[in-house]
Amino acid sequence: MDTLKYSFKQSIPTLFGYAFLSLAYSILAATEGLSFFTTVFMSFICYAGSLQFALLAMMSSNTSIFSIILIALILGFRQIFYGLSFIEKFKMNKLKKLYCIFALTDETYSILVSLKPPKNVDIYKAYFQISLLNHSYWVLGGLIGYLVGQMLPFSTQGIDFTMTALFIVLLLENMENSKSYFSHTTGIILSVLCIIFFGPDKFIIPAISVTVLLLIFKGKKEGEI
Repeated sequence: MDTLKYSFKQSIPTLFGYAFLSLAYSILAATEGLSFFTTVFMSFICYAGSLQFALLAMMSSNTSIFSIILIALILGFRQIFYGLSFIEKFKMNKLKKLYCIFALTDETYSILVSLKPPKNVDIYKAYFQISLLNHSYWVLGGLIGYLVGQMLPFSTQGIDFTMTALFIVLLLENMENSKSYFSHTTGIILSVLCIIFFGPDKFIIPAISVTVLLLIFKGKKEGEI
């Protein structure tokens, strides 16, 4: 019970962020004419906000399956780096481990990577519970959002900004709990530089790759890796 209470407390920022983000996605899906089943099923299986928003645009413009798969791979590529850092940390049974790998979104990763639980909390159970809670928030928000979109039609202009707002909140919370801002400032500076050199549509993978390599080099130099 102590672990569950701790997990829920850690997941609260994502609860509020996902509530608005998944509502926004489902409201947009409803206005685009997607069925209730398709909308909720995408939330359950895809579980990737950026991809789901992109899918709405691609489905409405009759984008080819090949292009959809390619964009999905590009958008999800950054999560390879997340998984690499948790290979040794997900010490649990196979099914839970596979689920935690599936559920390792940007928001969940930002929480798990900074966990410092007290002694009465099982960190491996916390990894699983936080992942499951966050996923539940996303699916429930999608379900409620679709119903709201059907019953209360309104302008959806600017509603997709909720994703950006969530990332900012998680960044600020992570900075508040960090002793050093090196990784945060490095990521921000390199992202800006990559936007300048590669453009806003192609900067994510170069920015993450360079940031990760720089942080690995720093860690090895300081004996942290």
